[in-house]
Parts: sequence; structure tokens; C-alpha cells
Amino acid sequence: MKKLHCIIIVMMVVSTAITAQPFKVKSNVIGLGIGFGSTIGNYSSATQLPGFHALYERGVWNVRGVDVISLGGYLGYKGFNNEVKYGVGPNKYKYTEKFNYTIVGFRSCYHYNGFTKLPKFDVYGGAMLSVNILNYVYEDDDPFEGDYYDRTNKNSVTGSLFVGGRYFFTENFGAYSELGFGVNTITAGICFKF
Repeated sequence: MKKLHCIIIVMMVVSTAITAQPFKVKSNVIGLGIGFGSTIGNYSSATQLPGFHALYERGVWNVRGVDVISLGGYLGYKGFNNEVKYGVGPNKYKYTEKFNYTIVGFRSCYHYNGFTKLPKFDVYGGAMLSVNILNYVYEDDDPFEGDYYDRTNKNSVTGSLFVGGRYFFTENFGAYSELGFGVNTITAGICFKF
């Protein structure tokens, strides 16, 4: 047990001694995250499910000599469930709606590298253009309604804005958080830089 504690302490000291480099041209980042809140759909009475996503970015252009613009992709999932009960007496019924989105996006970020005293931080802001592919499911237990509420699945193209930051515990491994307008209002996850 003492050996395990010593190994953990050595790993912590080494990880804090290694200073992560700022995001550079040709830097690559892969991230996996979970998010809450959304502006994808206007389902005020629906229950939102957490959003899950994977993202990739690559540093492409230098700006002002130190800052970097990155390009990348985004693949995510976001869902909403809505259940409505209606009727009185023996004629009580309910219907449920499920709005499941698959989000495929192209994103670009501006990475500010001016925090020379904080080399483990990567601060950025960006925009994303995405295709939101909707899978809509309607079910009811009212024998008189039938398929009255069935809807055609509607896909959409939307834009979103976000700001975020990453903290790298080691040269290649870190955590990140984003705040934005779009798929999720707040997001957190882990990331790998290579």
C-alpha cells in the first residue's frame, strides 16, 4: 500500500512539474464531454437529457505571432422527452414525445496564448455551424387519437457561439469547460493533446 501511495505522489509531482505548451499551429486536441442546457429546441415543458459529444481541433493559422486559429469537427447527441396527461374520469390518457438530435458540426476557435504566466491554460472562443438531425417519436394510449400528432422529422442547420478553457494536468492530458449558445449551455469534459 505504501508503494502505491509513493507512486501516486511521484506521478502528481511529475505532472505538475511538466509545463504544458500553449496551443500551437499543428497542435491537435480530441475531447469527450457532457453538457447541460440547450437552445436547439424550444421544448419548454420537455425534460432535457444531458448532451454528449466528441470533438477534434487542429491548430491551422498563427494570428499576431502567438495566438492560433483552429479548425475541427464535432459529433454530439442531445435529447428531450415530453409527457402530457389529459382527459378526465375513465378517459384519462397520455402521450409522449421524444426529440433526439444527432449533431454533426464544423467548428473554429481563436486560441489566446497571451497568458505566459499560465502555460497550462488554453483559453479560446469560437463558433460552430452544425446540421442537427432530428429523430422524432410520438406514442399515445388514446384509442381515438391515432397518429394525429405524428410529425415529419425536421432537420436543421444552426450556428452556435462559445467560449472555453482547457487546463492541462500533463503535456497531453487535460480537462475543459465551455459556456455557449447552441447545443449545450454549459459543457465539461476531458481532452487529449498530441
